[in-house]
Amino acid sequence: MISNWRYDRLPCGATLDKYSQLLNLSVSDLIQIYIPESWEDHHSFVIRTDEMEFQQRVLDPGVIKRLYHEYRSSLRSDVVILATDVSKNASGVAIAAVNCSLPTELQGSIPAVNSVFTAKIIAEALNKCKSLELVYSPTHVGIRENEWADSVARDALVSPRIYDFVSPEDAISACSKIIRLTQTEEWAKSKYCNEYTWLEEFNYKKISFSRSSEVLIFRFLSRSLPLNTILYKCHLIDSPDCAVCQTPETWEHFVLTCPQFENTIDSLRSNLGCIPLSLDWISDFSFCGRLKCRAICAFLVSSGRF
Repeated sequence: MISNWRYDRLPCGATLDKYSQLLNLSVSDLIQIYIPESWEDHHSFVIRTDEMEFQQRVLDPGVIKRLYHEYRSSLRSDVVILATDVSKNASGVAIAAVNCSLPTELQGSIPAVNSVFTAKIIAEALNKCKSLELVYSPTHVGIRENEWADSVARDALVSPRIYDFVSPEDAISACSKIIRLTQTEEWAKSKYCNEYTWLEEFNYKKISFSRSSEVLIFRFLSRSLPLNTILYKCHLIDSPDCAVCQTPETWEHFVLTCPQFENTIDSLRSNLGCIPLSLDWISDFSFCGRLKCRAICAFLVSSGRF
């Protein structure tokens, strides 16, 4: 499953090589991600999203517009303002770039998989200019450059396609939606659909955890949490046995049978549906992954061991 947590930590190519046929694209159609070894070589490339006064959404629109004009008047006379925007509807996506100094316009449609698309424009601009500063405009308040680019982008929805590239993030998101829709349709045709109504919709949204909870879950899946059997192998304790049961403290024993954690195990079983538990089933996040993540995290924290 492309939206499984395992794939979130893999390069996009490793994920989409198998699923790219869903979007009728090849991996070569993806925008290549380049991470420089040192940002010192890119000191002329600046992104400003919220550090300027006019970028605060809480301000009155009239105040934002006035502060922007103050910022605009502080720029050197040789600075070129490039205003960019994107527009999206049910049938496609379009981009626009406006050189407000000449003036000239660039507009065109792009593959509908994309949600936003400025990377190609930025990449070309970096090859032609000495420095580039991206400045975010938080809202439509009548700023000339912003409204100009917005208007051009809306008109571009009916323009010919100018680029075939797709952003990796949008490709992954689109694949996930296609797979989820297919699974939901197949489940609706199943004879079990009416019996197991709690499985009526496949929902594989990414789960957000705190860093500490995420570490607990990943160490559980990799069986690297410090149980006595592991500590004994590392010569950190004298015995691999459970202090209560005097049997080896394996993961099966700790999660499924140890009377020391009887109440915690009962709570885990209740959270997972009061079914017979197995360690392999609990660790398989392709089924009820969201529920299992939360139940495992609660179990590990409640045990007081980690």
